[in-house]
Amino acid sequence: MCGIIGIVDPYKKIKYDIAELNHMQIHRGPDESGVFENRSLGLSMAMTRLSIINVNEAHQPFISKDGYVVIFNGEIFNYQSLFKDIEGYHSFASGGSEVEVIYFLYKKYGESFLNRLNGMFSISIYDPKKNLIFIARDRFGIKPLHYYNKGSIFCFSSEIRPLKKSLNKDISIDSHSVANYFRLGYVPNPSSVYSEIKQLPPGSFIKYSLSDKKIEVTKWWNYSYKINYELSQSEWYENIKNQLSKSLSQWTTSDVPIAFALSGGLDSSALVALASINSKARIKTYSLGFEGKGEDSWNELAIARDVSKKYNTDHTEIILKPESLADSIENMALHLEQPYAGGLPSWPLFKEMAKDYKVAIGGLGGDEIFGNYNRGNYFSHFQNVQSSKDLNKSLFKESIQNAFFLMKEKDANQILKNNESGIVNNFYNLFNSYKHKHVDDRVAQLSIDSQLVDEFLMMTDRFSMANSLEVRTPYLDHELVNLLFSMPIEYRLDSNLYKMALRKSIGHLLPQSVLSAKKNGFKIPLSLWMRGYLRDLVESLIGESALNNSEFIKQDFYRCYVKPMLDGDNSNISLIWSVLMFQMWLKSNN
Repeated sequence: MCGIIGIVDPYKKIKYDIAELNHMQIHRGPDESGVFENRSLGLSMAMTRLSIINVNEAHQPFISKDGYVVIFNGEIFNYQSLFKDIEGYHSFASGGSEVEVIYFLYKKYGESFLNRLNGMFSISIYDPKKNLIFIARDRFGIKPLHYYNKGSIFCFSSEIRPLKKSLNKDISIDSHSVANYFRLGYVPNPSSVYSEIKQLPPGSFIKYSLSDKKIEVTKWWNYSYKINYELSQSEWYENIKNQLSKSLSQWTTSDVPIAFALSGGLDSSALVALASINSKARIKTYSLGFEGKGEDSWNELAIARDVSKKYNTDHTEIILKPESLADSIENMALHLEQPYAGGLPSWPLFKEMAKDYKVAIGGLGGDEIFGNYNRGNYFSHFQNVQSSKDLNKSLFKESIQNAFFLMKEKDANQILKNNESGIVNNFYNLFNSYKHKHVDDRVAQLSIDSQLVDEFLMMTDRFSMANSLEVRTPYLDHELVNLLFSMPIEYRLDSNLYKMALRKSIGHLLPQSVLSAKKNGFKIPLSLWMRGYLRDLVESLIGESALNNSEFIKQDFYRCYVKPMLDGDNSNISLIWSVLMFQMWLKSNN
């Protein structure tokens, strides 16, 4: 895992050396770093590396004899089989590392080489023959890529801060992105919270011409599957189990030890069960929980213990206390780089895991592909809609708010000074663009293309890499995802049995406590903490005096929302948390 950065600046307008900017991402890869520069082109590329595969080789940037330069962040889990495909035709300088395989595949297949990769990545290649920079992001956006393009300057980076510094902070907050954030709890791609900085969408690539300074953004991956009605229900569940085992085997490829995050939920428990069954060694697991007064309903430690006991894992429990959260929250906001209103318990979990491990396995993506939080129920009135012309936009607006929004239009109008947001239209257009016939498939894909990438994967990347820990998500192996979406919907989803396909495939391997537990999510007891240990933070950031000169929040937000919450009203907890975290982001990043 790495951080990558590149700059095209032929007239030397950027004041900072690329090595200095690269060092701002040192937490992403503290093991080594490297720089490539071509002064005649005004081109520089750099990376900082967390060494996990080919630890003593695979140095970056990779520079070929014929002048190609490759840097990449992530892992290519099938690189060894790809290496075998071309080994007879080439001599590998580094013994066949991931980065060298990328080079040979790009030369042989061009941009279509991406379809051969199984993994999580952001890749940059300087192509001297075409005089361009080629930049690609993995199918689901597991690894980030941000860029700036204006005039003669083009920059890209794994994180936003190096871009901000290179632009000498000459950037502005995008009011539409702020309005979108308050509705969703995250900033949706391809925008960022800054008007001048963009996010490369998942499954997309950039071609930037060094000759004419033109940029082209292209979608290189889309879901490709056909509903298969030939298999019986039992055959489907066996296939899912086998493919999940295969995906987990590939996504645990490593030359360093691996640990597992074990929340006690179905997704992480299934991975621990399969890993334990297929591993000769005892696996390491970590769980996070709470022990404060009134916090029992948020706690899943007992369920995680049942899984650990069943498979004799080397288990560590981490107790999250509000004082430790308060002490770390500003640092979290700094590393998130954009406002984020989700839960924060992954931070202490990753921090503890990183003390002894460089790689962790998590269950992210399981919700979206197996159950999607039963969000399809909100869209049931669209079930028989065959054409976008028949899709009632006002009904869609109501459904999308109920299923995805933290802040609905009524509250947005009352709370925000600038309330211009086009996110409903964006979601409406996305929903219409999907080819699926069943509404649950459309809603699931919408979840993957929005909340999964821009909230859950973004947070996981920032929190893990801030602690120099690589988190892998085997549920997002594209072969597994394609398999799940080629399954007849009635075999995959059941409104009365959450994650039916996963339960039928893997349930016999899990303790009953896992199967009978209600869906809880990885959350913290916000209501208790904001009225307790975090109360001073609440008053300082969203108190009446704190909002006096706010550019974004109306002053009566405290009276109408915060004060009732502090007095015991829990009806707007998530909404209040979103404003609190926005204020913390402003304090930490601007």
